[in-house]
Amino acid sequence: SAVKGPLRRLPEELDRPGRPPGVVRSSAAPAEANGVRLSGDWDCMLPSEAMLLASRQPMLRTLHHMRRIERSLLSYDRNAWLEDEAEVMKRMEMRPFGKTGPLIVCLDTSGSMYGPRESLGKALVLECLRQAHRQQRRCYLYAFSGVGQLQELELDLSPQGLQRLLEFIKFSFTGSTSLDEALQASAKRLSEEEEWRNADLMLVTDGELAMPAASVMQDVDEACQECGARIVGIVLADKAGSAMEQICTELYTTGDPEPPDHFRGRRGIAGSSASAVSSSSAGTWPKLHRVQLQKRARVAVACAGSDPQPMLASSRSFLVGACSPTVLSRSARAPASVSVRAQPTLRAARPRGQTAGAGGEEARRRPDYAKFSKELLVVIQEADREARRLLQPVLGTESLLLGVLVAPETSELRRAVFGDGLTSIQEARAFCEQRLPAAPSSGAGKSVAKRKSKARTMLPPLGFTPMVERALCRAEEEQGRLGHESIAPAHLLLGMLQDDRGLACAMMEALDADLETVRRKVLGTLPGALAKVRLSAAEQVDGVVQEESMPGVTATDLAGRLLKAHGVLTEGLVERSVEAKLLLLAALSGEHLFLLGPPGTAKSLLARRLAKVCQGSFFERLLTRFTVPEEVFGPLSLKALENDELRRKVEGFLPDSDVAFLDEVFKANSSILNALLALLNERVFDNGGSRIDVPLWCTVAASNELPESDELDALFDRFLLRRAVPRVSDVALPVFLRTTLQVDAAVDSPAGVADAAPSADAATDAGSAASLLSAEDSAKLRAEVAETVAFPDRLLQVIADLRTYLRDEAEPPVLVSDRRLVKAARLL
Repeated sequence: SAVKGPLRRLPEELDRPGRPPGVVRSSAAPAEANGVRLSGDWDCMLPSEAMLLASRQPMLRTLHHMRRIERSLLSYDRNAWLEDEAEVMKRMEMRPFGKTGPLIVCLDTSGSMYGPRESLGKALVLECLRQAHRQQRRCYLYAFSGVGQLQELELDLSPQGLQRLLEFIKFSFTGSTSLDEALQASAKRLSEEEEWRNADLMLVTDGELAMPAASVMQDVDEACQECGARIVGIVLADKAGSAMEQICTELYTTGDPEPPDHFRGRRGIAGSSASAVSSSSAGTWPKLHRVQLQKRARVAVACAGSDPQPMLASSRSFLVGACSPTVLSRSARAPASVSVRAQPTLRAARPRGQTAGAGGEEARRRPDYAKFSKELLVVIQEADREARRLLQPVLGTESLLLGVLVAPETSELRRAVFGDGLTSIQEARAFCEQRLPAAPSSGAGKSVAKRKSKARTMLPPLGFTPMVERALCRAEEEQGRLGHESIAPAHLLLGMLQDDRGLACAMMEALDADLETVRRKVLGTLPGALAKVRLSAAEQVDGVVQEESMPGVTATDLAGRLLKAHGVLTEGLVERSVEAKLLLLAALSGEHLFLLGPPGTAKSLLARRLAKVCQGSFFERLLTRFTVPEEVFGPLSLKALENDELRRKVEGFLPDSDVAFLDEVFKANSSILNALLALLNERVFDNGGSRIDVPLWCTVAASNELPESDELDALFDRFLLRRAVPRVSDVALPVFLRTTLQVDAAVDSPAGVADAAPSADAATDAGSAASLLSAEDSAKLRAEVAETVAFPDRLLQVIADLRTYLRDEAEPPVLVSDRRLVKAARLL
């Protein structure tokens, strides 16, 4: 019988007689169609092959029989997952797990579960036992409440098991809540007992619990990663709570069962109150609602006792406290040293004057605080003091800039970058007081003054705004690009300058500081060869832009056309400058670009606009598992068939195009993928008995997911340039919406991105836009570079050492092919 159920990433299993039972993909029970393949079977051939057989022309029927003899009929690939004797391989694949594993239930028995939640929790335990018995699964129960209060019970339908279960149901719930011991016992059972290694965990609670210790969560993570277990949480309340959101891989809420007023607080009649509430709300509670969980980066912060630099450890704890929801709600003080498993999402601290949007992948990222230098930690602490002085509830970019200006550790950076233009701290503070929201009333001011009079260690750190979070993440990216060991205040300035919508950039502009000049000065203060290269490139680009803007002066022809082409590609789009630059780089180098991202992020739109700025024919096709080669490479020539030749009419199809866009490229069938290998790499196409050269210049491929099968590695290796395209961030969402509303012409872009192609055509003439770049420009540039640019031997050795490091020391290992390595060196 076919094996169904959720897919898991497990070792591949191949059909081998005489081996232990497993789960293999077989065509013995064709339950689903997974694509198109070549075969000699009539029962699964495509309708196009059946039309050849039913044709009245003998030549077409002969062609059909010839294909059947050669087993090259286009057929549906129909198979299913079956339980059969199999051999386990080293490669991984996505498949259903044939055996249903055990179930571990962790039930909250604390006092907060008293009442309707208690009845529902016990009902869930009974239902788990019933379903486990029905599916022949083992079931184990951990009942937890306070510290040291853990009861465990293996549930079964034997007489002894039912008696133990009935005794458990009789008890009422009391005590505090601590999840540590239940999770630790579950992790130990998963990792040490072989029969429980494939178990799943289910947590039933009301959400009123604290985050478990970091050591406990580390044990749980290691056990789940080793055994592939899931942690499913069911919260018997309206809100799941931050702890459950960080622990579970799947999370559901049932709503909050509020008893009537005359039942609240009367624990002596719990049975009657529970039954009354259950009967009155039977139609509305419980109802499961799935909680959308967000992936979070784990952050480990050392305790002050174990850190050789206590000031550094406490500063990092200060940062962790600044990102915690308890600080943002002002309901608890941040401890002196914190060890957290994951950074929660900022909820209360939003950009001033903005609301949360639908995008925001970048806003949910968290920087690695362990990389922060001592100087940067001092800057953030000074920024916290400045924000409090300005009576701000959160720490914004303007406070960060003030922290850079007032911190003694950044005096050299301040003089080198700002000179005398921003040395007046009072002037900068006055600007902030004018632009920030009005200060609170006198009563609030007195309360703030009272808080200031207390010891500074008693004050919790202010929460970061999402814009500050993004600036810190960009600072970490700048540190990685430049190859520095730690994140310094100069990296923070570079991160803030990437988004000119912050109040810090407005402050610098108001005080006569040009942002591009500030960026170049900051790069000049950083050490290392990479910083010098970026500074030189920034100066050259600035010179090209100035020459282009000066009347009567024309910049380099190619540089000017590149600037115009970049403007055409990004016209009306938000946060797509990097993607446009990669498109131009792929066009100039003659390489192919792969764009990965969710639907509606302008991947198709950017590829179509590339066809406008590149001279030549354009081909576009959406590939599926049912796409036939005739749709991509052209139909068969009937005249050639009369001469017993199997040739295609390629005019107007991929082998005849200069620029191509292939959407969902990994979903194509094997007959198309195999032909693409030579076409993308060698620029040749086998048309019948002859091999023809194709004029293909640049191919842009897009997909919503990465390839899961190793069979697609050869095709994926053809795309030298790769880019993950995110959705529009929360900060840019108002600008994106305004741009969309201002477009007068019809919008034909994907959902979520404004298509401003009509305005681009208005700004750039169709003829000039089509001639901005050409294949001749690419060939000429590559030939010129090959003659004039010399590759140093030490840089070649660095590339060779990098491949060795990626193969032998990286986790997981990254294998770089010889072809990809050569193309990467040529691209450099």
